[in-house]
Amino acid sequence: MSYKLMFSSFFFLAVLLTTSKTDIMGVRGLKSYIEGNSLFLKDCYFKGSKIIIDGCNLFNSLYHKSKLDLKHGGDYYAFEILIKDFFKALKNCNIKPYVILDGGSDHTDKKLETLKQRAQDRIQIGKDLSLGGQIPANSAIKPVLLKIVFKQILIHLKIPFVHCMEEADWEIAALANQWNCPVLSDDSDFFIFDLKAGVLPIKHFKWKKGLQKSIPTKIFFVSDFCECFNNMNKQLLVTSLPLFAALAGNDYVNKVTVRGSFSWEQFSSCSGYHARLDGILHWLSGFPNTKKAIGAVLGLLGDQNDRGPVRKALTACQNEYQLTKGNLAQFFLNGVAPGRLPMELQVLPGWIRMPLSEGKMSSVVIDALVLQRVRLSSQVENFDLPSSNAISRPIRQVLYGLLLSGQKQRDDRKPSVARVDPGECYVEEYDREGLSLSSFWVKAACPANGKNLHLDTLNEVQYTIIIHFSFERFIWLINPR
Repeated sequence: MSYKLMFSSFFFLAVLLTTSKTDIMGVRGLKSYIEGNSLFLKDCYFKGSKIIIDGCNLFNSLYHKSKLDLKHGGDYYAFEILIKDFFKALKNCNIKPYVILDGGSDHTDKKLETLKQRAQDRIQIGKDLSLGGQIPANSAIKPVLLKIVFKQILIHLKIPFVHCMEEADWEIAALANQWNCPVLSDDSDFFIFDLKAGVLPIKHFKWKKGLQKSIPTKIFFVSDFCECFNNMNKQLLVTSLPLFAALAGNDYVNKVTVRGSFSWEQFSSCSGYHARLDGILHWLSGFPNTKKAIGAVLGLLGDQNDRGPVRKALTACQNEYQLTKGNLAQFFLNGVAPGRLPMELQVLPGWIRMPLSEGKMSSVVIDALVLQRVRLSSQVENFDLPSSNAISRPIRQVLYGLLLSGQKQRDDRKPSVARVDPGECYVEEYDREGLSLSSFWVKAACPANGKNLHLDTLNEVQYTIIIHFSFERFIWLINPR
């Protein structure tokens, strides 16, 4: 028996195999530092404007703040009601939302170790919850289908949204400046970007308390921030904030190792948990320009050989926060897929870009193609048994085969346990093994009668496919929708 698989079913398969990419990055402690000083945040009543929403940050924040179920797979019905009520509140206040979601993992790999550590932490949290433990504050674990359900609700409500090809922070900030409207997010990275219309922290966005068709909230502006540091020149602080982010130890560079007993706390006007951040900011405010500040940082290094790499890292961090015209305005206004992509993402065929941007395909497509690595999401389950992701590995294997047909194995992705023959590709999957985050090498394998498929023209074919699983003689049959 044969079963025809139209390419729309390939979309469906990709969506089913979605992975989680909603780790909150930023500068540790910066959000609470800013929230702890009433001079940094101003009261306002928001209405009648566009707003750029950090989508992943929003749905995670609302889900956790509402204390919805995390122990039994997720309370999606309550989540749906919550999201509908949120966007109804915006509509009542004549607020036009544009939602931007994270896509593939960072192609430079600079955050990989941080992401791996957070994945390991989520495994332990899942284990604790499975045994009846309490949900820790700011828990990063979430129901595995949360992002998919969120996108389905957005489609139903006709809320404009885009699925980025990479992490979304830069595109969110660039679009907000292009349209001169605020960003709604709790990610501390948005306190570093110079946003013309400011940042509305989700924590303070009282959307359930709309007053006279407006929403009470607090707003952050860089200019207000500057006034608290000797009335520092705004342009100096704007260029110094990325340097501050690097020195404070965000995800772009590691903490700088300085000489002897030097500590940033000696420059601080406060004590306690935030003294280090406060000290760095006051120290930076004493320099006439960023070049002088970088020179001073290099002078603090304990090892002179570190100067070149540290200078490079600090410069790269500054570049990450420099805003120019983004990719997304034409997508929202004219339905045009983002065209300007980093070199690493240009392997994506043109026909894939629009379905990805529209959220019809999973970001697993990007990670498999570009990184030949996929991070699988963990959940609350029986940790004495294998990961629930294991049973679907043969399906993912076929998906990788379709995506990577004709591709070469990356030099830095060659499995040490297997000989990679010419024309073969492996994808490195990160998943739990017991209570540890482990790496599994999955051979990209097309079905026997699909060897001549090529990614560039895969959307043009009507293809017959049966996926055979050798495990317990189980056969998956995929039918057209």
